[in-house]
Amino acid sequence: LVSALKHVNESTKVPACVKDVLNALVDELISVRKERDQLLKENLALRRKFGIPSELPISAIDSVTASDQPAESMMPMDPRSTSKDVRHDNDFRELERKRSIVISGVPELKSSHAGERAWYDLLSVRNVLAHIGVQCIPVSVYRLGRPAPGRDRLLKEERVRRREMYQAPVNARRSASKTVHSDEGN
Repeated sequence: LVSALKHVNESTKVPACVKDVLNALVDELISVRKERDQLLKENLALRRKFGIPSELPISAIDSVTASDQPAESMMPMDPRSTSKDVRHDNDFRELERKRSIVISGVPELKSSHAGERAWYDLLSVRNVLAHIGVQCIPVSVYRLGRPAPGRDRLLKEERVRRREMYQAPVNARRSASKTVHSDEGN
């Protein structure tokens, strides 16, 4: 691409305005690739920091960190590895989706003790799971988002065992027409 642009710039047949546009586009492309390289490196550092499994292949990050070629070299990413990464990323997201449930409408306990609030959330999630027929103890239960006055946050529940991963969404669809009643006074 760089040598082709050099030929265009040296040509007397190409109007100056076209040369200016092509040069601007190449400069923008170089800038975008530098930013992409930096974001990929930051992504890798964050994955390490948060302990995201390394068995999730990210060939785009591997190719940037493994090679010391700068973005100016204009080396394109391998489209085959990119589509593979997207498929694997979708598989990972699907697995995460199947092993978790997000529940809305559960009021938050107004307590200053984090342990009491966590226990209340765990019991609330277990009641919902029992209602839809899932017999398991959640691995983790937590609220999504930041607390806001007058608004209850969503609850997220995660399971490990495969059977529960598939059982909960099926049971939830079956009981979707049923109304869930809560004892708000208790």
